[in-house]
Amino acid sequence: MRVLDANGRRVDDGHVVRPGGGSVVSVALRRGLGSGTYTAAYRVISDEGHPVWGAFVFRVGAGGPAPAAQVAALAGGAEAPPAVRQASDMNRTGGYFALALGLGTLLFLFACWLPALREASGPEPRWGDAAEAFAARWRALWLCSVALGAVTAALGVVLQAATAAGTSFTAALHPAVLQDVLDTRAGRGWLARLAGWLLVAGVVEVASRRRQAVPRIQRVALGADGFAVAGPSRGPVAAVGIAAALLAATPALAGHAAVQSPVAVLLPLNVVHVAAMCAWLGGLASIAVLVPAAGRRLEPAERAQLLAAALTRFSPIALGSVLALAATGVAQAALHLHRLDALTGSAYGRAVAIKVALLAALIGLGALNRQRTLPRLQAVTAGGQAPGGAARTVRNTIGGEIALLLAVLTVTGALVSYAPPAAQPSGGPVERDASGSMDDLHVAVSPARSGVNTIDLYAFRSSDGLADKDMRDVRIVATPPNGGKPVTFAARAVTPGHFVVPTAPLTTPGAWTLELTGHMLGMPPENAVVNVPIT
Repeated sequence: MRVLDANGRRVDDGHVVRPGGGSVVSVALRRGLGSGTYTAAYRVISDEGHPVWGAFVFRVGAGGPAPAAQVAALAGGAEAPPAVRQASDMNRTGGYFALALGLGTLLFLFACWLPALREASGPEPRWGDAAEAFAARWRALWLCSVALGAVTAALGVVLQAATAAGTSFTAALHPAVLQDVLDTRAGRGWLARLAGWLLVAGVVEVASRRRQAVPRIQRVALGADGFAVAGPSRGPVAAVGIAAALLAATPALAGHAAVQSPVAVLLPLNVVHVAAMCAWLGGLASIAVLVPAAGRRLEPAERAQLLAAALTRFSPIALGSVLALAATGVAQAALHLHRLDALTGSAYGRAVAIKVALLAALIGLGALNRQRTLPRLQAVTAGGQAPGGAARTVRNTIGGEIALLLAVLTVTGALVSYAPPAAQPSGGPVERDASGSMDDLHVAVSPARSGVNTIDLYAFRSSDGLADKDMRDVRIVATPPNGGKPVTFAARAVTPGHFVVPTAPLTTPGAWTLELTGHMLGMPPENAVVNVPIT
């Protein structure tokens, strides 16, 4: 919290406290504060990690000149640099990609690769080479996903601290700043993500050392022909599954779902949504990267048979993931947005709309693979022929699905940084800026709820930013939502450049249009229009 006089000098003691340990924060003012106009600017962090800031003007005694700096500039003055915000979005995208790559390939390993290998493998030694090639490629991909996940989780703590404190990345490395962010749910969520990655990596590594994590094939018996698949036992599979489920839940525990009502509905919806994304993208990456590594050791017909067997088992997983993504996505959007117009009227809603469009294209490609490409591939392999065009179509469509899913993850990384409309405080001061021919205007409407409101208008000269002492006869024409009958208010001058309508009946919820008009001697009138949401 900062309190500044009309010249922009701080007049508070800089020590923010919570009286009685409650939800109110306060700061003491310096002794001997004289009559004048002062601005109080605040910045707090919501439980889901979003910074919330604002400011208001108050008077002591008879008041004085209007503030030299605009209220909105003071309120947002502590915002983090653009590079920090962009890095934070990219880091979230990288974190989601690591989850999908790591957890999705784990699922594919147990649910698709092992049964497909058991069905397609023959007695030839090259099948053993194919299995070893898959295992080596899988392990490299798994280690990369663990490294990416751990790095993004650690960076997430620092970037969250920089965003919360409104500072640079290097300044956020200060122990005091990091400790502050670790006291928030968002900070603890990133820390839980890091711990989750270490837990999953440890469980998989223990199982790998026992040669139970990656399915392999071995000779049936010494001197005999043929191979048998040596699968993992139930114990390691269960341990890996539990650790993976805990890791998949960490995004929900640190995001909107854990704090917005109804938590009991939103939290499991978010966990299922993330798990479905991991299953889909991880499976596609496995088919595009891991299965070809095994197929290069095989004959064309055997390669097609192995690919068809893997796709046959992945297809129902992909279908279930699509249905889960669609159902949970629609449910979360309905609970977060509340209104259809929020899809275009808020940054969160626009990101949701883009994500829906990308998912629709994904579903189309998935349907093409399931309904046309996979049956063609199965028919070709059943006749013992080389896959030819069918295999090329599979590669192309899967490549397209991966590209679209990466775009979805990018949008999701930005989506998480926006507060959904349903999570934003209802009412409260709403501030808007507008520019006239010679003045910059700042409007504050409080409490911005249906009923009687106070409208403050500040006029600053564009040339030097000082309060416009010549502005007079200010009128505000308020038009209600849906083009209702306008209401005209005459604003009362409080101090030079500051005008107020103390009792403005803005009774209809929705977006009101305020037309601002002010006059100066010998000059054309100043006119500006702003839109103000009333809840």
